[in-house]
Amino acid sequence: MGAALSPGAGVVYDGQRWEVAGLTPPSVLLAGPAGELRPVSISHLLAAPGTRVSEARDGDGLDAGTVVSSLDVAMTAPIGPTMTA
Repeated sequence: MGAALSPGAGVVYDGQRWEVAGLTPPSVLLAGPAGELRPVSISHLLAAPGTRVSEARDGDGLDAGTVVSSLDVAMTAPIGPTMTA
């Protein structure tokens, strides 16, 4: 089982360390160390090279694979042909 994508989880994305501030599929709201907020589509986040997700402190949330499998074909299209909905 992979790390859970949930509020409080740590994420390395686009060369920076972020924390998941909110999760409303199909989007996730990332908070940077300086307090900046960045909305990102979950499919884009998980498909981006170098993205890493670490568990939230409380361990509560959805596994990233579970979130992706719940997305419809239009939302997973940016991930590529290896993704099945």
